[in-house]
Order: sequence, then C-alpha cells, then structure tokens
Amino acid sequence: MAGQHAASGALDGVRSPARSLGAREERRSNSIPSGTDDLDETDTTMPHATGDGGVPADAGTPVASCCDQAFTAGLARTDYGGVICCSNVKHTCVWPSNFSAALTNASARTIAATCARVHEDTHHDDIDCTGAALERPSYKAGKDARAEECTAYRAEAACLTSHLGDCGADAACTSQTTSRRDTKNSQAASNCT
Repeated sequence: MAGQHAASGALDGVRSPARSLGAREERRSNSIPSGTDDLDETDTTMPHATGDGGVPADAGTPVASCCDQAFTAGLARTDYGGVICCSNVKHTCVWPSNFSAALTNASARTIAATCARVHEDTHHDDIDCTGAALERPSYKAGKDARAEECTAYRAEAACLTSHLGDCGADAACTSQTTSRRDTKNSQAASNCT
C-alpha cells in the first residue's frame, strides 16, 4: 500500500486479477502460516517423491514465496511494499529492489526494509482476501485510505527514528535513514489532514 507515488495521493491497493497456481504451489501456499513472508527468505522446501536409493524422483524448483510470486506477477508495481494474499492468507511483502536509488547504504536499506514491514503490517486489518490464489486486494468497504496511510506512515517514521541508533557511527546510514524518516513524516502529514 505504500508506494513511491503515495505522496501524490495515489492509492496503491488496486485489486489485480488472480494468477492460477499449479497444484504444487497451492499445496505449499496452504501450509504457509499467517503473518509475514519476506522476499529475502530462502525457501528450499519442495514436495517430491523419493526414487531409487532415496534420490528425489522430482527434484523440481523451490516454490516461490507469496511475495516473490506477487513481484513476478507485477503486483508490486513500483511500490516498496504491500499486503498480498495467497490462498486467503495475508502476507506482508517488502520489495527492496523498488526502494529509492537514494538508499545506497546497506545498513540504511536494512532499516528501511524493517520499517516498511511495520508500515505494511498496519494494513492487515484494512483488506480482506477473497480466496484467490494470488491477489493484492483494495481497501475493504468502510476503510478511509488516507486515514489508513496516515497511521501506516506514522508507524514507519517512528520505526525509522527508533532504528537510527542501528547506524552507529555510519554517517551515510544516519543521513539516509533520517532523510527517509523525514519523507515518511511528510507523507503522513499529507494523509493525516
């Protein structure tokens, strides 16, 4: 729901058509616990049969995480984060490749990703999954998008402030994290009116 164009007032919660997943992906996504599913995870769980001598009969490819599937399907657009539903389970997704090019410091990018998750976590009660295999739902009826973004940007800015100490003596990290915090405070202010 947070996007690089959120400051302009554009809404990011556009429902996109669901993509069909194969039976294997559906079985895997049904076993994903509710909560978060991070893009940087390494998931090597593969359902497969065992052949002669215990060698996998179907080595296959690791099943992509819900967030990876959403990114591949274009549901991330240019946004740095969003709430994605896979088979009726909500996932907080962060796509670091969509972060501003101004975030060049590795520590600042890590802090930004952590706080983007905080932002997106506030949106879990703002949407309803429809049960589609893969979707990015719009805000549910009765939710005020500006008010919800106000809350989310405030939470993200507070997170950035609380993690400034993680930069230590790294001036670039401090500068980039402070700049990002100031941007999030500005985005909060534009949505909180």
